[in-house]
Amino acid sequence: MKWEAFLEAADADGLVSPPKLADRVEAASSARQVARWVSGGRLTRLRRGLYVVNAPYRARTPHPLRIAGRLLEPSYVSLHAALAFRGVSATPSRVVSSVTTRRTASFETPLGRFAFHVVKPALFGGYEEVELPDGQLASVATAEKALVDLLYLESPGALSRTLAELDLRRSSTLSWGRVVAMIDELGNARLSREVRGL
Repeated sequence: MKWEAFLEAADADGLVSPPKLADRVEAASSARQVARWVSGGRLTRLRRGLYVVNAPYRARTPHPLRIAGRLLEPSYVSLHAALAFRGVSATPSRVVSSVTTRRTASFETPLGRFAFHVVKPALFGGYEEVELPDGQLASVATAEKALVDLLYLESPGALSRTLAELDLRRSSTLSWGRVVAMIDELGNARLSREVRGL
């Protein structure tokens, strides 16, 4: 496989996975060539089967929220990362946290740290496709759903501390009524009691 053909298979943000190449080249030769490009500095491996084209060969740098969506599918950015993105939390997140229905996972990559937390399929939702800089797209929880995911995954009894750390009183973008309604829909009696007790 030639480098130019490989670049054509990559997204504009430089992300590419071998399944996209399957119709272009035999798998064994593709794997050897990809390994040579990684060792030669043209590609960076983000996880098995997902690579990013290094500068200057890519049109733009992939946004961390975009990378998160490609590392593990299905997933959407949530928790602290989504709260920071939505302007609810002033504290920047050092880890891009997402929720998924597949499995708990974490990835340390040269482009950032990513963590994936499991939720039941019935709780997987409340996100939207958002446009990032340079026209990139990512699935990000609404502010309310990010907070609900965070509270749902939080240890029992840690709710007050978590909310105090976020300092939600400063947020004008969060509807506490919607948060309470979403928590009631979960049918989680413990969480409903804790939230209503605040």
